[in-house]
Amino acid sequence: MRIYAADNKMLRSVKLPGILAGIYLRNEYEAVVEKIGTQLGGVYTLLTEHYGETVELIEMEISASRFPIKVARLMGYEASDPALLMIRSFKNTSNKIMEIAITLRTISGM
Repeated sequence: MRIYAADNKMLRSVKLPGILAGIYLRNEYEAVVEKIGTQLGGVYTLLTEHYGETVELIEMEISASRFPIKVARLMGYEASDPALLMIRSFKNTSNKIMEIAITLRTISGM
């Protein structure tokens, strides 16, 4: 998994078999980045604890996809291999996007 701040700076990298994920946060939430993955619950739980933000809506887009060539090479797959693309947007009570989570995973591993 790769975790990024809103400026696309990579902050942490963890390998998960068959999954490539990115979490994008607004720069104003940077203080929680080091705590991601240290406790149960999603990133939005940290945003609630540290900033008082509440997730009002999660929008999810799921589609069939293929691995980009560089990603396929990195993960040991062919670029023609099918993948599942999931994009989740977490919005607060003011309808502001707090977090975007993007996951690309193998279909064969499901």
